[in-house]
Amino acid sequence: MFKFVVMSDLHIVAPGTLSHAIDTTDRLRCAVSHINENHSDAAFCVLAGDLTDNGDAPSYHRMADVLADLSIPAHMTLGNHDSRTVFLKHFGADQACATGYIDRKIDMGDYRVIILDTLQEGQGAGALDDLQLDWLRQQLAGAAGRPVIIVMHHGPAALGVPMDFIRLQHSDAFVDVLKTHSDIRQIISGHVHTSVAGSFCGLPFTTISGNHYNILPKLGGDFSDVPRREGPGQIGLVLATDDTVVVHHETFFDRHAIQPAELHSWQPADDTP
Repeated sequence: MFKFVVMSDLHIVAPGTLSHAIDTTDRLRCAVSHINENHSDAAFCVLAGDLTDNGDAPSYHRMADVLADLSIPAHMTLGNHDSRTVFLKHFGADQACATGYIDRKIDMGDYRVIILDTLQEGQGAGALDDLQLDWLRQQLAGAAGRPVIIVMHHGPAALGVPMDFIRLQHSDAFVDVLKTHSDIRQIISGHVHTSVAGSFCGLPFTTISGNHYNILPKLGGDFSDVPRREGPGQIGLVLATDDTVVVHHETFFDRHAIQPAELHSWQPADDTP
């Protein structure tokens, strides 16, 4: 069996500050301790974007300090709250692949895991440009005979919730590329701060609610009216065998109090929640 962990939506902020009244650095410490105690046998951990809240250097530095205690290797990609320029300056240009984005493929046992960078600078919605789609097509061609798991920040599917307007854009092109491979086992994403599972154009997907506040699964309505809870803090635990991929939504911080609405003021001109 092949096992790995997915964390998403860390939203680390600079020292002395909170993100929506949450000490996200302490929350990350809790996640790292939970993984070290319970999942040190995992092959690696994927950090699936929104590593920081503001894409600033002090926050990346603070995140790196906490991750230094993680007992398994960590692979990172970016979400809409990140800055690719600042990230690469802090972690090194070798974090980017030939596309210039933080894309990566990992072969583990019989599986290929492909990690995609969906950040559009200055936008809440995600995207994959033509270079990335070409790179993805090449990685899928090279995975002939291997099942594939995709990990990314923005998911491709509309979930029937107010956040749908900032999902992955042009997802039809993404799906067209995925369908060049006959065995896509899972598309795992974060971004929506809630746990959902389903299929999109015949492909299975799962969202991880992540390390930040949790959005209640309210269908329809305005995004500004959606209730948020302090937690729970959640990781995805992926178990893959020859014929099965299971994604456990595992709680490491069990707190569910609804946050005051004023902590989440939002203006329609800014599509980044």
